[in-house]
Parts: sequence; structure tokens; C-alpha cells
Amino acid sequence: MENQSSGDTNRIHIPKRFYDSLNNAPFTNCLVCNRYLLSDPTAYLIEKAFRRNPFLGKTETIFEYAICWDCIVKLTAAYSTNSRKNIEEYFHENIDLRYREEMIKENETHKNVDFFLSNCAVKGTPVGKLDEYQIMGYFYGNSMTTDNPPFLLSGAVGDEIMNILSEQTLDELDDFTGKYLTGPPEFSDFLRTPKRKPVVLL
Repeated sequence: MENQSSGDTNRIHIPKRFYDSLNNAPFTNCLVCNRYLLSDPTAYLIEKAFRRNPFLGKTETIFEYAICWDCIVKLTAAYSTNSRKNIEEYFHENIDLRYREEMIKENETHKNVDFFLSNCAVKGTPVGKLDEYQIMGYFYGNSMTTDNPPFLLSGAVGDEIMNILSEQTLDELDDFTGKYLTGPPEFSDFLRTPKRKPVVLL
């Protein structure tokens, strides 16, 4: 995804599933540079990670953030060449992009966020059977862009991605996590080395 003009993408209202869970409202600022996001032309990504709390019997947010595209470019530029290549190949080989495109064309499912967030995009596992998962979506100002539909990745996918990243890239992600992301104390193991899970920025 790149910064886009207002006329070259389909858009819908920001789904509540991508709201900031602390105030139940859209994210307003980039986590890294604090740039205001809810006005054009600002492209950004939102990622939210969840884990099922076995003691409370409910799913809780581990971390969540919005990051503008300029900051994504700067962060991923620090990834090793091999890591960028491995990530690209992993998703190319494991996500059926043709199926997603057909669903968009035939049923306008790009407007149905639940369709894309009901199963792991790689494994196909229903979200109701997952103990850990992350959701990601692409946004433009006060709207979600639907040319690139949102997707859900299971914890197992996070583990697989972690295993194909170089130490250089893992160190960059550790730095990002340690500086910007926090979560409930009971989920601290999710973010801590060596049980770290990568923040997936595509």
C-alpha cells in the first residue's frame, strides 16, 4: 500500500473492531510520530492483538496501535533484505490472493469486514477456535480502505513468521515493541524476548 489520492480506493467507515479499545473510538494519532490520522491524505495501518483469557473466559486485547505509512516505511527499511524477501514469499505462498479477489468482485465482500476476520488468512482456522490472533487493516483518513481488505492471522502464523526473520529484524522489532507497546501484565510473555511475536507490518 502507498499513500493514495482520495479517488483511487474504495472506502467504508472505520469498523468498530478497529477502534481504540480504551476509549471505544477511532485511533487519532500515529504511535510513533504522533501525526494526526483522521484527515486526508494520511495512509496508515492498525494492528490489534488478542489472547483468550482462560480465567475470565473472554478474549482481551494484548496490544493495539495505529502507525502512519511514513513510519512503516522507515521501520521496515531497517529489516534485513532476507527478512523482507522471506515475509513477501511467505504471504505469497500461503494466502490465496486469487480467492480474496474473486470474493471481492463477486460479492462485494470488501465491504464485509467480518468475512475477512472470521478465519485466519493463512491457516483458515475459525477465529472462535483461536487462543491468540492479530487483525490488521489499512486506513486512509477517517475511512478503511477496502482495495486491500483487512485480515486475521493466528498465533501459529506469528510463530512461523518469527522463524523466518533474521536476528537483525527481530532486534528491530524488539526495539519497537519495547519502546512503543505495552499490555496487561498477565500478557507480558507475549511481548518479551525470546517468546516475542513479530509486529507484522506489510
